[in-house]
Amino acid sequence: MSNQESLDAGASSADVRPRPARKAADTVNSPTKGGQGVRPSRTAFIGVAAAALLAGVVIGGVLAHWRDNRPKPFAFVNNAIITRAQFEHALAASAGNQVAQTLTDNTLKMQFLAQQGVLPTAQQIDDKIAEIQKNNPKLIASLPGNHQNMDDLRQQLAISMGMQTLLTQGVTVSNAEVQAFYKQNTDPRTPHALFYKPASVQCEVIACANKTALKAAETALAHGADFGAVAKQYSEDTSKANGGLLPLIIPGSLSPAQYPGMEKLMFSMAPGSQTSGFKCAGHFWIIKCLGRTAPVTVPFAQAQALCQQDALLLKGNQTNGQRVQGELVAFAKKARIISADPAYRLNVGN
Repeated sequence: MSNQESLDAGASSADVRPRPARKAADTVNSPTKGGQGVRPSRTAFIGVAAAALLAGVVIGGVLAHWRDNRPKPFAFVNNAIITRAQFEHALAASAGNQVAQTLTDNTLKMQFLAQQGVLPTAQQIDDKIAEIQKNNPKLIASLPGNHQNMDDLRQQLAISMGMQTLLTQGVTVSNAEVQAFYKQNTDPRTPHALFYKPASVQCEVIACANKTALKAAETALAHGADFGAVAKQYSEDTSKANGGLLPLIIPGSLSPAQYPGMEKLMFSMAPGSQTSGFKCAGHFWIIKCLGRTAPVTVPFAQAQALCQQDALLLKGNQTNGQRVQGELVAFAKKARIISADPAYRLNVGN
């Protein structure tokens, strides 16, 4: 065997001997096959990821700040934007003083009633809300449309219930007084009577200035045209904007001097009927009756509890109203009221 062969054999036998394990750092930094570049260390990878994450946070923060501070729209008018800030500024300019004063007055009233020991409990207010929900659910449903919520209603009830308790302290009403209150509020001659609902009629009208226009409107209706569309085309009454629909008519709604005989004619018509050619107020009228209601009087048995309550409050107001109002004014004048906004000067004792 030659010397070279001996060396090769020695090398082969040396290769099969176990070698000591490399350190992890040496393994990562060792050259790859084919002489390619070194692999990045784990520390370097974490550094790059952290930098990317930090950049993302910064960019996200900038975008969020821009989003939160850009003008918030309230309405769009063609290509123009009315911002929320513009709306709130206009609202404050037109009603800010009134709103600020109302908030102040209501807070003072709540404090005054609490001092007098007549502020209703939360349970009493809940019971009242349940009663309203049963007897007048539309009132509760109308709150969002009036920009109010249940907290607003609860405060209103707390003030009204507390004031009623204060005004009626020491006051009683007899059965005769309750009956008299009921009689007055079922009298058709009493404006806004509580327990009487007058008869009503709902009509659509077309007012034509001459017979030519009247004939054209009648022809269109005879061929099946929509009454509202014909009213918008031919009528000269202001109701044309609503397709000829008039507000609900109750006795006394129409002036006899301005519209002689028209109200009587409307109340004589059957629902669904139509009359044409009625001459009144310088026009020829086409009148369509959409519906009628008869007068309604709430029976005393159904109205008795409310009559008792309202008659008591009316008498209490007459008996204690001036004194209670004076005490409330005196309480308000002692109040310490500071406006944090110099634009609003809050008064007391109103």
